[in-house]
Amino acid sequence: MHAHFCGAIAIAATGMLLLTACDDGTQVVPVTAPAPPVVTAPPPPAATAALSVSPASIELQALSGTPVALTVINFSKVTTATAISATLPAGWTDVIQNSDACATLAPQTSCTLTFNPGASSHPSTTIVITGQSAESTSATIQVSQLNTANLSLAGAPLSLVAGSGTAGVITVTNNSLALIATDIAADLSGTALQNAVIQDASSCVVVMPGASCSLSFTPRNTAVTLTNFPIHGDNTGQAGGAVEVTLPTSAPISVAGSPLILMASFSTAASGSLTVTNNSTALAASNISADLSGAGLAAALSQDSSDCVSVAPGASCTLTFTPITSSAATATAIVVQGTNTSQAGASIAINAAQLATLSVSPTSLLLTPGGTSDFITISNTSATTSVSDIEVDLTGTALAGNVTVSANTCAGTVPPASSCVITFSPGSNTVATTSVPVAGVHSQTVTANITIRTLMVGDSYAGGIVYQAPGNGVPGMLVNPTDLFGSWGDQSVTTNAQSETDGLANTATIVAVLGVNTYAASTCYSMTDGNASAGTWYLPADDELTAVFQLIDSNAFDPMMNQNFYWTSTESSLNPPLLANVFVHTYSVTSAIGKSNYEAFRCIRAF
Repeated sequence: MHAHFCGAIAIAATGMLLLTACDDGTQVVPVTAPAPPVVTAPPPPAATAALSVSPASIELQALSGTPVALTVINFSKVTTATAISATLPAGWTDVIQNSDACATLAPQTSCTLTFNPGASSHPSTTIVITGQSAESTSATIQVSQLNTANLSLAGAPLSLVAGSGTAGVITVTNNSLALIATDIAADLSGTALQNAVIQDASSCVVVMPGASCSLSFTPRNTAVTLTNFPIHGDNTGQAGGAVEVTLPTSAPISVAGSPLILMASFSTAASGSLTVTNNSTALAASNISADLSGAGLAAALSQDSSDCVSVAPGASCTLTFTPITSSAATATAIVVQGTNTSQAGASIAINAAQLATLSVSPTSLLLTPGGTSDFITISNTSATTSVSDIEVDLTGTALAGNVTVSANTCAGTVPPASSCVITFSPGSNTVATTSVPVAGVHSQTVTANITIRTLMVGDSYAGGIVYQAPGNGVPGMLVNPTDLFGSWGDQSVTTNAQSETDGLANTATIVAVLGVNTYAASTCYSMTDGNASAGTWYLPADDELTAVFQLIDSNAFDPMMNQNFYWTSTESSLNPPLLANVFVHTYSVTSAIGKSNYEAFRCIRAF
């Protein structure tokens, strides 16, 4: 057999076999090479979401009824996880899981798994949390025995009105299923509410599981902005309460002194007042006044409300009203109110101005023909009305032309409770007792009796009583009408006032030695009764006082000289420093006693 050498065989990239001719020139039939097998790559694995939980560990309380949540976070940017839940241990059948919120968890979002405890406690255990299209993660969970009750509140925040006395209530509920809550109260210490409200927690001393109680808060008088505070018991968690105390918008007021009855006047009217009390314990009342416009009193009254511009809580003020006319006004209802107060009613009436009442002293004036002047005192006994131009009208009487008004201090204004004097000078004729009217502007009329005749023993005249009528060469003598009392003088001093007949000289000597004081001689010396000058009245000497009693007795006239001892101005010559003489009324004699004795005396004078 002959061998042949053929050229190289090559396989083209197309898979075709390429041959060259053999060396002997024979042709080689080309043969197609088989195609290489096709290999298919496996599909990539499906994507899963990476999960995380927060917090990493939770604790439930058995029978608390309080759910606890785990937050599940999907960190994937593209994959949505579904049906996410935790796998609880087999023995935890009383713990209820709620995974509804995690049925679908979109990329970059979170959801909540909620666990409600049952009645049993369970030790700390790691649980697996997973879902479809999600990687697994884990958390630690345990169920502890309940020792703290969970509380919830209703009624907070609470708003109170200062000073109202109206309490507000926050209702506290014990959400525990098994634990009795005790001594629940609000902790106000360190807050502005501590001294601003009164808390009553008596209904919250014992609160059964699932039951509620009330915390009562009564405001005092201070406003407090909304303030937060904790509420808890001995075995409870805390709940947050809040209370504010606001000032009231209106202060209640009351009025005392109504009905107010005023007296109009012809001159200066007397004022009257209403007392207004701010009964609020928290709000100061402002600008309290009476509305007189609608009552028709505005033209008849002036009002002074300056005391009521600001009235502190619980305080009172005065509204003062003064009639400005002499006219009357019937009882009229008025309204009293401030800018921030309630209204209070009152009533004011005005009585018409009253004429002043006058009195005259003495009511009977005795003058002597051609004798000295004398006067009457006119007193304005009114409490409110001034009188002016008081005069005695002699017109048409027997006194006209026989007596003249020589002085009149009543021509001006005589205020209430004041007096004035009208002086009369007699002519030479006698005039029987005549009544004359005395009146002034805005006064009632009174009468005075004036007589002109010769004086007689027993007449009241010039501030005294006549005990010796003038005539036949003797002067008229007066004794003061009432008993006076005092000592004679200093027992250690000799005055040498020892005349038994000249009391005027004795009195002047005693006053010169002892000075002006309250002893008998000084009292007489200082008397000005009957418009007399000082030194005109004097303490009678022994013989003078004896004559006074004799003249009175001989005329059957008794000016009430009924004491047993009466001082004379005669110093005893037996022991001048210590003794002075008295007239002993019982025996009609004089006798010496100690100067310091407290005895009666009468003063006399000539006219």
